[in-house]
Amino acid sequence: MEYYTKSDLKKEIKEEITAIMNLALKSDTKTYLDWYYPQIKECFYIAVRLNIYSFSEIDKLFYKIDRYITSEIKEGDKKCLN
Repeated sequence: MEYYTKSDLKKEIKEEITAIMNLALKSDTKTYLDWYYPQIKECFYIAVRLNIYSFSEIDKLFYKIDRYITSEIKEGDKKCLN
């Protein structure tokens, strides 16, 4: 039986969020909002439930990630139109 420490769980959650972000950056806005946005949000709430992050930390991190992904998707959409 394998046990995870708090730092192991934090690392695993960060890796999962990074993987989802990389996929989200390749998607369009609708796909991001329908599919990847909820997945990222759920990863963060799992971290809160496991007492890895607080709600205020999660809000700040999620807002930062969401703004980054949204701006990158919009920038990619602009490039496609030109």
